[in-house]
Amino acid sequence: MTEGPGRTRLLWRRRRHPLSRRIDVAEAWIVLIAGVLLVIGSPLLGVASGAVYHQDLVRQRHERLPTAAVLLEDADRPASQVTEEYPSSSHSTRVRAEVRWTDAAGVERTGKTQVRAGLRAGASATIWTADGGRHAVPAPPTPGQAVTRGITLGVCVALMYALLLVLVLVTVRLSLERRRADWWEREWARVGGTC
Repeated sequence: MTEGPGRTRLLWRRRRHPLSRRIDVAEAWIVLIAGVLLVIGSPLLGVASGAVYHQDLVRQRHERLPTAAVLLEDADRPASQVTEEYPSSSHSTRVRAEVRWTDAAGVERTGKTQVRAGLRAGASATIWTADGGRHAVPAPPTPGQAVTRGITLGVCVALMYALLLVLVLVTVRLSLERRRADWWEREWARVGGTC
């Protein structure tokens, strides 16, 4: 295929004219590389990070076990949450309370964890534990929550990567534009001095 002004070769426009400088070619390559990184890298990074996070949440679901516990204190709702529509006896929220449970080795343990609001000391509750029942942990996400959180993280990572790449590209192009302006100023000074 022959080349000439205005012809394209493999989607690449050549800038062959007397005013074209190396800085113009460098800028064209930088824009092309940034475009490829944006179009290919952003989705790949988003999918990969979302999948890794989702797998971590699924792993949590297998590692955390429901365990029977006894409350050592009342699980009252904070005063700021008690209203006429939601009286203190409502079970719609979870609060932190001191509980006692037995781990897999038969050792009795105590700790603070999330329980249903409104329970009184001595009541039984189901808590989530990890490491053979040694530690009380928050409940693992449901499968739907794991998928939603994985997708959300993936989208956020992809957008942050794209934003960072665009900011770098804008910074580089502004720097090249400054260099180009300095070059033009020197050329005008040289030409202006000879006229």
